[in-house]
Amino acid sequence: THESYNRAVKFILEDTRHSNTLNVCIAGHNEESVKEAYKIIVRDRIDLDRLFFSQLYGMCDHITLVLAKEGIPVAKYQPYGPIRLVMPYLTRRLQENRGILGKTERERNLIYEEIKRRF
Repeated sequence: THESYNRAVKFILEDTRHSNTLNVCIAGHNEESVKEAYKIIVRDRIDLDRLFFSQLYGMCDHITLVLAKEGIPVAKYQPYGPIRLVMPYLTRRLQENRGILGKTERERNLIYEEIKRRF
């Protein structure tokens, strides 16, 4: 659930302040979860060389763009392999993030605005 994920991310980020060796990848598609993590990063002035965010390629690109504009390292990942192995994984991601499907028009508009801004 989002609440469990948020607690785990908060715990890890807060622990990052006390460690010189801990590096963190926050992989998430939930906009509110990403916002909460971002607030902790800013509040605690966490070294950006020690963390990055990641989202599945083609999902929540608007989150990736906002983070990148803020100077936060981001990565997109793309699963590969035989369809019979990849499709169940992608299906689970969509099921976990059902709200994403309703935001595709918003995301498309945000990406369009970003493209216009760049050109």
